[in-house]
Amino acid sequence: MNANYNQQDIEHYLLGQMSNSDRSNFERLMNQDDDLKAAVDKMRLITDALELDIENELRAHLNSLRPIQKDQIKSRPLKRMVWYVAAAIVMMLVTFVWLLTGQKQGLDYFVSSHYVAYSQIHLRSEDDITDKIVGSKNSPLTESIHQFEEHLISDPQDYESRFILADLYKQNQNIDQAREEFLNLANSTSKIWKERAGWNYVLLSAQDKWNQNADEILKSILKDQRNSYHELGIELAKKMGKL
Repeated sequence: MNANYNQQDIEHYLLGQMSNSDRSNFERLMNQDDDLKAAVDKMRLITDALELDIENELRAHLNSLRPIQKDQIKSRPLKRMVWYVAAAIVMMLVTFVWLLTGQKQGLDYFVSSHYVAYSQIHLRSEDDITDKIVGSKNSPLTESIHQFEEHLISDPQDYESRFILADLYKQNQNIDQAREEFLNLANSTSKIWKERAGWNYVLLSAQDKWNQNADEILKSILKDQRNSYHELGIELAKKMGKL
């Protein structure tokens, strides 16, 4: 969901407490952000349901009163009403937190479960550069990254090394650099690596900085039933509200 807006902003929007310019900006971003729109829609449903419940409770209470015996009106129903309102606020807060964290955690789990690490493929032979660098437990991650960067300067068409480098960036939490390398590989002519790289680029972008490149790659995955990640792509699109 758009980080520029929080629960209070959504409440102000639903209660009509925004200025015309703020409301226009909010609605523009809501149309661009499916998570924000979902949060607003669910908050609206919760608010409407609570208002109806409180209204019915109040109507039942008023109908039970005798108009000429006002001195007999007790405070207990009013206290009950206050309890309903307090419970409603708590439920709204819990639901809102669930909307923000539950979906994010579910997406993070999906990404971590289906990200393609090089260790899952490992096509190279034991005596080549991959095992000498990646396979060395005594070699720091930053050193491995540096050696692959140097190697790709002299051999930029070594697509497997580019995939390894992107994966090393990801392991080292250099997510932007990992995405960049996966995108370069996804746009290459490599039949072996571009599909895997494209999928990893989409996954990492789903967690942060979703953009047009990720959108186009995901659409191509959804259109191509022969793509190895077609079914997973459908599942991801549903989680992101794009289907």
